[in-house]
Amino acid sequence: MQGRADESAALYGRAVSLSPGDPAALGDLGMALRDAGRLMEAASSFERAIAADPDYAEATSNFADTLLRLDQPRDSVAVCDAYLARHPYHASVLAAKSVALNECGDLAAVAELVNFDRFVTPIHHEGAPGFRDLDAFNTALAEHILDHPSLVVAPTSNATQLGKHSGELTVKPKGPIAAFESLVRRAFDTYTNQVCGDVGLDHPFAANPPRRWGLNVWAIVLEGEGYQLPHIHRAAWLSGVYYARVPEIVRDGSRAGWIEFGRPGPEYHWAAEPKTRAFQPNPGLMVLFPSYMFHETIPFESSETRISIAFDIVPEV
Repeated sequence: MQGRADESAALYGRAVSLSPGDPAALGDLGMALRDAGRLMEAASSFERAIAADPDYAEATSNFADTLLRLDQPRDSVAVCDAYLARHPYHASVLAAKSVALNECGDLAAVAELVNFDRFVTPIHHEGAPGFRDLDAFNTALAEHILDHPSLVVAPTSNATQLGKHSGELTVKPKGPIAAFESLVRRAFDTYTNQVCGDVGLDHPFAANPPRRWGLNVWAIVLEGEGYQLPHIHRAAWLSGVYYARVPEIVRDGSRAGWIEFGRPGPEYHWAAEPKTRAFQPNPGLMVLFPSYMFHETIPFESSETRISIAFDIVPEV
């Protein structure tokens, strides 16, 4: 974190020497070597981590990214496919594969994997159980979030920049989050009925909806010049965002403060410009999307506050 990658690599190398077959130590060594620009050594360390634990998803996605830095996009795709042959769905590996395919210039395969038209679904809610109308619901949500004891300024390591981030909102007292949960569960049923039919059996996302799942919910409060960096949700199958309060500038058509899909995060190596799709937030709008899809908030400047509620559908064993 201090930018002393070579020293970090030396320390991780010591850890590996003490426990040669530890996949976590090998994976961490690979990241330190990659950050130090020692790409061939990083690739070797990731290969050793995967050999020690073939189910190590993060080592796989980091190895794929390292191969892109070595200008080997076809090999990067192959590394992802080897993992996905055993585990058809994993957010970080599918995200890495989408980047590698785009670097290969295989735009048809990218469009099939990252299908905005099919998999990014906006749902407009008119209200929620127990509230007289949408305005009352959104007001209650905003007050609950702004008063929530877990709401803090987001650290610079977080995707949220120049804004605040809450902790888990499904803890008691839930307040209006209880009604929000019912909206999410209803939206999940609608979404899976639409995208996970017979036509989805050959797609790694649509063919693998979770039978049992848990729900994680948190809030993002942006004001002034806040935004979110491109990121994915690594532990989830389906993710979403709901807008409780939207500044006027977000609704003026300039795309400031919109949510955009398709651009890889800063931790990924890429050169080929990806296809993107942006959606305009409005109060009451919920957008559902696969958790492996990169998404970000386009920066905006306003004295008003933008309040959104993010959530993950997390598969349970």
